[in-house]
Amino acid sequence: MEQTQPDPEPLRRGAAARLAAAGHLPDPRWQRVAEVFPREEFVPGVWVPYASPPPGAAPPQAADLTTGGSTADIAADIAADTAADGPRVWTYLDGTDPAHRAAWLHEVYSGTPLVVRLAAAAPHGAETVTGDVEIATVSVTRYLAALHALELAPGQRVLELGLGAGIGAGMIAAYLNGPVPSAPAVVAVEIDPHLAASTTTRLDRHRYRVEIHVADALAPDLATRLGAVPDHCSGMPRADEHGDARPEFDRIIATFPVPKPPAEWLSLLAPGGRLVAFAGEHGDVVVHERAANGAPAPAAAR
Repeated sequence: MEQTQPDPEPLRRGAAARLAAAGHLPDPRWQRVAEVFPREEFVPGVWVPYASPPPGAAPPQAADLTTGGSTADIAADIAADTAADGPRVWTYLDGTDPAHRAAWLHEVYSGTPLVVRLAAAAPHGAETVTGDVEIATVSVTRYLAALHALELAPGQRVLELGLGAGIGAGMIAAYLNGPVPSAPAVVAVEIDPHLAASTTTRLDRHRYRVEIHVADALAPDLATRLGAVPDHCSGMPRADEHGDARPEFDRIIATFPVPKPPAEWLSLLAPGGRLVAFAGEHGDVVVHERAANGAPAPAAAR
């Protein structure tokens, strides 16, 4: 008898409803994005601690989406069920495998950080490996706090530093103007060319227009790598003090924690622009603004 596969749509809507009830979606427009954005399409598989229920086990009916650690706490949070003095053991939930699909969808909509790549993974058993976390998503609640802190408005141009699986860039594109806008409203930077290529394919498949650059977000010449972006008022590229064309963005969001945003990031903000980043030991959401006259404003924690 063929196994009935779970439908992600009610999981998606249920997760959005619980997030809204917990106060994490105060903007109704973001709630609508959360209800319809196909998060599972951007995370084809996840690594979970082997101490978790096996792939065939029925997942809980509803995950607790009211909490979630920062990227700085991922390693500790995600290994909580493994032996503290032993190697970290993982198993892979493949979203294309019918036997894994229910548990995989539960993880995708759990709200916790999702491990999508391990570093130096080594076989541990028939279906397990050992290794450290290399790439993981930010917890849903913390990322939603950052998205709300952007205070997006139609017509704005947004830079995401750290494209990753593409969930954030896709959600921002959906918020601003949905699939197939007249021009990409979102520019994203990703250091891993293979991840950038696979994420581009997924964004294109769902018709989310995102301009992707393979580059190091911490590079001191990031502006040069991004190229010239026309100024909103004049339609001509903005020039720096040396007369070189520089891009500028109304909003910038960094998906990985930094002690302090580099000056290069702040220089990419348009007058009146806003940069949202994760900082501090617990990945607190911090907002940096550039006044309408071009002067930087003091950082504010959210």
